[in-house]
Amino acid sequence: HRDVRLDGRCAQMVTIRGVSDDWPAVDITSDGVEARGFTVTGPSWGVGIAFADGVVLEGLVVAGSGRVGVIAYDRADVTVRRSLVAGNRAVGIGVWGSTATLEEVVVRDTLARANGLGGRGISIEDDVDTGAVSDVTVRRSLVAGNRELGLLVWGSTATLEEVVVRDTLARADGLFGRGISIQDDADTGAVSDVTVRR
Repeated sequence: HRDVRLDGRCAQMVTIRGVSDDWPAVDITSDGVEARGFTVTGPSWGVGIAFADGVVLEGLVVAGSGRVGVIAYDRADVTVRRSLVAGNRAVGIGVWGSTATLEEVVVRDTLARANGLGGRGISIEDDVDTGAVSDVTVRRSLVAGNRELGLLVWGSTATLEEVVVRDTLARADGLFGRGISIQDDADTGAVSDVTVRR
């Protein structure tokens, strides 16, 4: 087993563009993968991480994906650092039954699905199929201009430190527009210096 490292020159100069409606543009299923310095886009998920430990995404731009921007599921463990996740559809960053640390991340302008629902910034949820609970730390990050919910914690644990959630918009049907929603036996660890505006 050898760790894999993907290094782009910079996100403005290097783009990985997915072509499939069914697969992520970047699909990570191996431990220890590091990805840095490029843009990811495409018709499906931007970056998908499953069954993988110690994954690091740093200095990425994940933008304009037709589904979720970044998704960690099936007991993945990922760190997303100093990255922009913008203009994706349904969910900016989704963590389902996995562990994640989000540091110095901007998640903004997530779009609704075609039916007008969704558009969440960060969605932290348990895995309904396996019962695995997510454990996520969001630190020094901005969640702005998303739809429905800026940050959702559902049946999982979240630690929030120095987080700003602002300008969350309602869905097309006029419902929601909540900055932070904590539901279904969710637990918040340390919560410090969290600001919710507009």
